[in-house]
Amino acid sequence: MRLNQKQIKVISSDLEQADIYYSHLSDDLLDHICCDIENAMQKGDDFVEAYKRVKQKIGIRGLERIQEDTLLLTDKLYNIMKTVSKISGVTSAVILSVASLLKINHVEGAGILIFLGFISTIIFFLPSVLIALYKETNNSRLLIQFMAAFFSGLGILGGFLFKIMHWPGGSLLLLGGFVFIVLFFCPAVFWNKLKENPGKKWIYLTGFIITVLYLTGICFKFFHWPGAHLLLMGSSLLFAFIFFPLYAKATFFNSDKFIGKFLFLTIVLMWAFLTSMLIRIKLSETHLRPFIEANAKLNKQIHLIENSNAALMSAFNDKEKFTKLFAQKKELIGMLHKIERDIQSMCYENGIKVDENERLVFLSNTEFPTVKMVGSNKKEGQGEKLYNELLSYEELLKSEYKFEYKILEKFNYNNEVLNANTWIEGNFKHVSIAYFQNTLKLLETYILLAENKVLNQK
Repeated sequence: MRLNQKQIKVISSDLEQADIYYSHLSDDLLDHICCDIENAMQKGDDFVEAYKRVKQKIGIRGLERIQEDTLLLTDKLYNIMKTVSKISGVTSAVILSVASLLKINHVEGAGILIFLGFISTIIFFLPSVLIALYKETNNSRLLIQFMAAFFSGLGILGGFLFKIMHWPGGSLLLLGGFVFIVLFFCPAVFWNKLKENPGKKWIYLTGFIITVLYLTGICFKFFHWPGAHLLLMGSSLLFAFIFFPLYAKATFFNSDKFIGKFLFLTIVLMWAFLTSMLIRIKLSETHLRPFIEANAKLNKQIHLIENSNAALMSAFNDKEKFTKLFAQKKELIGMLHKIERDIQSMCYENGIKVDENERLVFLSNTEFPTVKMVGSNKKEGQGEKLYNELLSYEELLKSEYKFEYKILEKFNYNNEVLNANTWIEGNFKHVSIAYFQNTLKLLETYILLAENKVLNQK
């Protein structure tokens, strides 16, 4: 008794779900399974019962094991790469886990372990995994996809390593990695999926667009570019409410069996959304708390210096010689206070309230300080004016009161760490409002300290 085309299609579909991609093996297994079923049917079983007996004989994951055993016996390179990927994967994970713990607890040796972990991942794990996967598929059409995956992984992993170790070039590597993912890897995956199953082209196209938007949002988030929040939120909602239901309906709902992949994908989706939300809230609180505490301390310090200056000034009979100093100090501090008020106004205008409920959203915003101080759309920010006023204040201290006090130089550290082109970019570009407020308070503190020192030496 021979199987009909509908029955053969059922078996072929199961082979596809078992991820049997190795050259000729899928056809050989299909032929072998069909022969076994036909033999069972000749003994009196119907197709369903015969197919069930054959699957029980092969066992769970039996088809995948057949493919793996075939590859191990026929391809020496595959055997080596699979062994290397297993050893390097475990080694890299262990090293990076230990390094993370040491880094968190500020223990010496964390930097070396981080370096070794990333190097092991980049040099051994990433290439060996991709080569092994390519050998399993044995499909030349997937070559571009695997090459794009390698260069994307190389750029992103290398970028993270350079960022963590504070080496120059980390941002460039990260950007290169994201460019390879968005422009080469994602289109290659989309094209290959389209070739495998043209009937799902609209589902794959939707997934491709959403993935590109999400990855672009992550890239924007890394580089503190405007629009990151909108891209991430929009793509996440599109994935949850459009792509996932469409993909689940087309892939799982037509099956008579309960597929484990559906359960796994559903749990992963819920876990990813909930975890990312909770981590974001926790990290925001943890990250911003030191800035909030520092801001309160700076306010107290400013109040103490102001009282000290007032007490010193009351002891002088001739107050006219300090007229210029007081006038310029007042103008500078007034400018700082106005800038802070303007930032709050920008938040209100964009629907962000400066209250307890939205405090984290307000303090973590990086767009408004950049727009206000650095400028945008060829519009000059207030940073240039503030810089010139501080420079003028330093010159006044030196020329009128013979006192040299370099306020601007005290903030040059950021230029070196962030590889900023100017003092303005180093202190105000892509910084959170929490950091920005403290910078303004610190500038006010130095301005008042300069006045205090002038009054003390007179």
